[in-house]
Amino acid sequence: MKSIRQQIIHGLSNDGPGHVLVLGDCLDILEHVPSNTVQAFITSPPYDTRRKATYGGVHEAGYLEWLLPRIRLMVMALTPTGVLVCNISPGRKSDGSLSIYDMQLVSTLVVEDGLAFAQKLNWLKGNFSKFVKNNTLMGGAGTGSVHRDCCEPIYVFARNMKFYRDINAVKNPIGDWASTRVNGKSGRVNSSTGSGFGCDRVKAAENEFARPHNVVRDDFDECENGIIVTPTATNGGENNTYKHSAVFPTTIPAHFIAYATRAMDVVCDPFVGSGTTMYTAFRDGRRSIGIDSSPDSIEKAKQRLNDNNVPYLFIDASKVLA
Repeated sequence: MKSIRQQIIHGLSNDGPGHVLVLGDCLDILEHVPSNTVQAFITSPPYDTRRKATYGGVHEAGYLEWLLPRIRLMVMALTPTGVLVCNISPGRKSDGSLSIYDMQLVSTLVVEDGLAFAQKLNWLKGNFSKFVKNNTLMGGAGTGSVHRDCCEPIYVFARNMKFYRDINAVKNPIGDWASTRVNGKSGRVNSSTGSGFGCDRVKAAENEFARPHNVVRDDFDECENGIIVTPTATNGGENNTYKHSAVFPTTIPAHFIAYATRAMDVVCDPFVGSGTTMYTAFRDGRRSIGIDSSPDSIEKAKQRLNDNNVPYLFIDASKVLA
């Protein structure tokens, strides 16, 4: 039987399907991924024990110790120009105060490991924005005297700030901004606040596209200078057809796949869940590796890939490593 490393190399090769799904703990699997293979890790690790009923989880006190070795193995597999995209929510302790393991992770990776903290985005989750507009939010973790948590952070790390990125691939149409902002004015227009900031509105209005801001939204069907989309049947079951407890919207991997990878680059999600990142990579012309230690999640990922005609090589690591 071929080793895991050999199977991964074959699965990603021109003779293979281009996508590899592995049942196993990424702590055991990532060391078999050759270095300089992955252009983008796009993942959402389990958040301590908040969904322990479905995939266990690690208590906050030991969370960083559990996650860091896995993150470091991801970095070893990155290309020199690759990125690590990590959606991780701090959560709340039993007394209602916020955990800080996400900030500890950022600090450790930057200060001790020397990674570049490239960007931080905020994912405004679609169900929250709908409820907020209708003022129908109920329940929630912790105490009832704190603001609701409607956003989750997305952290982007790289070996250095020379990582590959194509901002033009994720720009949004500038829309009616030009006609409403120029108003017949020409030249530089300074802020009325006296801050010294300003812009050449005519020059700016000549642009057809604008850089996206750092708020990710997944609940509307048209651009508002952010990364937003309505879940539909055409995005591989994003409306949680596969009943995963922490479904990942395709908008997040799609954005970073477009921004930080080229055609046929390798994208990896070591906590693949129901297969969102793998499906999106296939849809957008990239190769992929998906890893998960949960047999139930792997079955959901298989169903999603099969339903969307994604070719893949499946590896049960327990049979290879035994």
